[in-house]
Amino acid sequence: MKISSTRSGAVSEHTQDSPAGHPAGKPRAPSASLGQLSDLSAMARPKRGAGATGPAMGADNGTTPFHAGTQNDCGLHTIASLTGWSEPTVVQKLGLSEQDVKDISAHGMQPDTVTAAFKHINNGNVEHRQGTADDLVKGLAQFPEGHQFALGMQRDSGIGHLVSAKRVGDRLDITDRQINQTTSVRSEQELQQYLQQQGASKIHTWYDK
Repeated sequence: MKISSTRSGAVSEHTQDSPAGHPAGKPRAPSASLGQLSDLSAMARPKRGAGATGPAMGADNGTTPFHAGTQNDCGLHTIASLTGWSEPTVVQKLGLSEQDVKDISAHGMQPDTVTAAFKHINNGNVEHRQGTADDLVKGLAQFPEGHQFALGMQRDSGIGHLVSAKRVGDRLDITDRQINQTTSVRSEQELQQYLQQQGASKIHTWYDK
C-alpha cells in the first residue's frame, strides 16, 4: 500500500462537531471557560454492565488506577495514550473524583463525553467525526505521517471500545492501552480485518483541528 502525505480526515463520510483540521495528540492548556468535567459520570451510560473499579485515586502502587479487571475505562486510557500523560494525570486534568472514575469504570463513556473530555484538555480544538468502517479504511492511504487520533469502535450490540491510532511510516499503529497491546496494520485489508475482529459497525474519530 502506498501512503500519500495528503492531510485528510479519518472518516470520509461523517458528521462533525467542528471544521476539519490537524491530527490529535498535542495537549494544550485547558481553557478556564470549559471548567472541570466532574459531570462525566452523569453523562456516562451502561455499555457492558458493571465492571470492577480501580484503586483509590492518588494511590501510587506502580500501576495505573485503571488496570486489568476494569472493563469500561478505555476512554481514560486512550486520552493518556494520546497525550503522553499517566492515567492519574488524566484524572487530575479532567477534575475527576474517585467516584467519577468508579462510575466510568462501571458504565463507560458516551461519544459526547469523550468529545467533552478531549475539548477540555485540548482547549476546545478537537474534531469528532463519525462514519463506517469502510469510510475509515478508504481514508487510510491519505493519513499524513504522524497523524494521530482516537478511534472509537461502536458495535451493533451497543458495546463500544476506544483506542488510539498513529501513522508511523508505512503502517498505522493502533494502541489499546487498556491491555497494553499495539496492533500494526500496513494495508487497507489489514485494517478492515482488524475492524471486523473488533465487530465495529460504526466508527468515531477524534483529533486536533
